Amino acid sequence: MNRSVLIWACVFLALVAYAAGLWIDPMDIDSAQYASLSREMADSGGYLMVKLRGNDYLDKPPLLFWVSAASFELFGVSNPSFKWIPLLSAFFAVYATYRLGRLLYGERTGRYAALMLGTCQAWFLFTLDLRTDTLLSAWVIGSVWKLAEYKAKGKTADALLGGLFAGLAMLSKGPLGLMIPVLALGGSILLERDFKTLLKPAWYFSIALAFVVLIPMAWGLYRQFDLNPDQVVLMPTPKGLEERTGVSGLRFFFWEQSFGRISGENAWKDNSGPFFFVHNFLWAFMPWSLFATIALFWKFLREVSAFRRGESGDWLAWSGFVFPFLALSASQYKLPHYIFPLFPFAALFTAQYFAHFAQKSSAGRSWQTALAVLPIGVSAALSGVLLFWVFRGPIPVFGLALAAFGLSMAALFQVKGSERWILGCALSSVGVNLVLNLHFYPRLLQYQAGTQLAKRLTALGADATNTAYLAVHAYSFDFEMKSAIAVRPELSDLKTRDRFVVVDSKGLQSMREAGVQLGQTIEMPNYPATRLSGDFLNPRTRAGAVDRWYGVEIVGLPEL
Repeated sequence: MNRSVLIWACVFLALVAYAAGLWIDPMDIDSAQYASLSREMADSGGYLMVKLRGNDYLDKPPLLFWVSAASFELFGVSNPSFKWIPLLSAFFAVYATYRLGRLLYGERTGRYAALMLGTCQAWFLFTLDLRTDTLLSAWVIGSVWKLAEYKAKGKTADALLGGLFAGLAMLSKGPLGLMIPVLALGGSILLERDFKTLLKPAWYFSIALAFVVLIPMAWGLYRQFDLNPDQVVLMPTPKGLEERTGVSGLRFFFWEQSFGRISGENAWKDNSGPFFFVHNFLWAFMPWSLFATIALFWKFLREVSAFRRGESGDWLAWSGFVFPFLALSASQYKLPHYIFPLFPFAALFTAQYFAHFAQKSSAGRSWQTALAVLPIGVSAALSGVLLFWVFRGPIPVFGLALAAFGLSMAALFQVKGSERWILGCALSSVGVNLVLNLHFYPRLLQYQAGTQLAKRLTALGADATNTAYLAVHAYSFDFEMKSAIAVRPELSDLKTRDRFVVVDSKGLQSMREAGVQLGQTIEMPNYPATRLSGDFLNPRTRAGAVDRWYGVEIVGLPEL
């Protein structure tokens, strides 16, 4: 089969999968919270003093909220309005990875790296379930790309763009946005012994520009928190919201939220060990993770050999992955998506590894073909399980997935050279993500009661003025209702204007026992979409894994 046909088929089907993700509802808790906060920001116009449900918000930097709020103001509140700018940023990361790969290793490696990054599982996932790491990843690799251009060519404009992108990375997720480029470039300068480059003044102008970009956010934090040390701030912790006073927004941003997780000052702690990110890398960078693991050691040995020959070598991609990986592993609180911004670097040294073997006539072909068959087989098996067992899928989705896997096998056995492995694995990843985004996640989110109840109650006339929660809350409900809905902690807190109430099973029982007269009652299964379990995925045990939420209409409220 023609190689160009396979490449364009892969790109087209990947774009279909990415586009499908734009219409999938934001998932509780994080993505739906960010969508709800952005909508609230668009309504209030308070871009510098960030609020969530009317309360001061101090957790994540504001860039995702700024761009999403601006999108809501321009295009209205919807799922695509929330997601399209982060999706474009993920595409920019793919382009920046291509340009950096072309700069360091040549055109072939740049193309390989871009294809690997754009088809790895993490890239599909965090454009679907939005986190601040989506924007962070784009600006980090953009910064490293432009600063590497400056290091190679000496153009001051590249250094300034690198500083600008680093500032945007910090606006996305704090000092980590500067730490990763510093570790990548600093590590390469150290290992390559290129200390003379540090004498160039544009490096320091770029760092200064990165901090200039933070001025609007820093001014907002100072006004909102540092000027009001006596105000009570609700701080997110693993135990829920906790009240704190004397909170410095500037210190929280520049220290506590990031480095405080290493020092122990941050309240977020868990039992994840130092190897937490190792096994998460294996699934998140699929279908490339096995090749990347081999390439990581191949790259190290290659550069050590160059060092022994007295050559400076090239350590940028390796140090950009390894040093931040080790630093993040020292954190006392970890989530899998924290390492996603490192994947462009993994794509680069893996692509270099493939490009190296493309120049060989037959070395390693048989075992590498076997290694490629494994992720392809896993992807095909997972697609089958999702389509025919977890949730039975429609024929069109099955047809698209079948086409992707058929092209994958055609690539593996008909394309010559190392591109057979790359195209085969890429198409298999696209196939499983077509199933995920066109079938699995839309069906899964039918179990997100917040979204589903909001759609049903809105059709009955529910709005922000006549609807309340009773002892429960869901950001997905707020976002779908386009308002922050009031929470009534106790039954006695219900108001006469509360015509519609969202409750769980316990709350519904208490309402009935108290003699509340109920009209229409809508029952919805509820399950956290980001915490999948075997009991939920198994159709036979699913009913026991979900709880029940209700949207009830109150027609008579007794004295409580």
